Amino acid sequence: MVVRYSLILFVTPIIFLILSKNSHRRIWILNFLFCIALSIIAYHLVPIKSLDIYRYYSQIESAMKIGPSFIFNNVDYIALPVAGLYISSFVFLGNKFLLPAVTCFIYYYFVTNNMIEYSVFSKTNKKGLALALILFYSVSNYLGVISGIRNPMAISLFCYFLYKDIIMDRGIKKYIIPYILLCLFHSSIVILLIIRILLLLDKKRDRIICLILLLWSLVKTNIIAILINSTGNGFILMLSQKLIAYDPNEARSVANVSLYTFIYLLFYISSILIFILKNNMKGRKDNNGCISLNRYYKFLLCFCIGSIFEYHIFVRFSRSILILGSFYIMDITSNKQYSYKTKMLITTLILIEAMAFLLFYTTGQYTSIRLN
Repeated sequence: MVVRYSLILFVTPIIFLILSKNSHRRIWILNFLFCIALSIIAYHLVPIKSLDIYRYYSQIESAMKIGPSFIFNNVDYIALPVAGLYISSFVFLGNKFLLPAVTCFIYYYFVTNNMIEYSVFSKTNKKGLALALILFYSVSNYLGVISGIRNPMAISLFCYFLYKDIIMDRGIKKYIIPYILLCLFHSSIVILLIIRILLLLDKKRDRIICLILLLWSLVKTNIIAILINSTGNGFILMLSQKLIAYDPNEARSVANVSLYTFIYLLFYISSILIFILKNNMKGRKDNNGCISLNRYYKFLLCFCIGSIFEYHIFVRFSRSILILGSFYIMDITSNKQYSYKTKMLITTLILIEAMAFLLFYTTGQYTSIRLN
């Protein structure tokens, strides 16, 4: 463990220095090659039975023998046809190993490409971009991405479109179809879409919305009862069952819930700190994109903090906080109105957080990674 920590302690700052000294074009090339490398590793993954990818492989193998109808008639995809179509595409390709490889590339490349594009567009310095990239790659659970498949990929793509929707200020109308399709890919996107729709309400209601999002888990049982009793729609019933199924007892069979909750709580605390620093800047003048991002991020933080006792939701939705928070990191480290001490505080916090998560994963989940 000491050797592992020493390597992480040495390598992370070196990568930061290398990235911060390169041009945006070279950073894009290095990032693209790194995404390819991670995808190649994912292609050669040998899954253990407790991983979700083991189930996906079994489904694809069965569909190769019986036919693609096996996927579409499977209980996992009846209410999620877009997910069924995605999984069945690897049946037609005749290669199950492409599933984690393609998913891995989509998850990492689309989001990081947005970060690089934003850095160029907003003229932020490359140190901020380097910090954002390091934090994203470190905190993202690589094994969770290449095993979980649907949730990480859906959140990544949703944030990709959300970036164009609210940060680039192109509007929800252009992306409503992708949003709906992603809801039919993984049910968690329904929550992210609802939060996006809440932005259409007057800002005067923000405090009430935040309070409801913070307290939502206290009335979860009542919400589920209403959903079940008011509709027979398969998708709504599936969403209700998901909320019921995500409980700590089920989670404890595959993870140390207390440890995971604690480490991710630290991540949320640092995210709140960065959000406060960004919004407490004197003389700040935000454009429409920044205002929308601030409101969305605030609502999302409230929902996630309100989910602290809902293990799966608390951990999985951290991906969206991680992705959207990267834009704040780039802004703070590039803005001249922030003092040198503030920028050093953020830089130190991000690097320590990145190293802590790398150590957490490499001594935990990543030890189960086997390659052929």
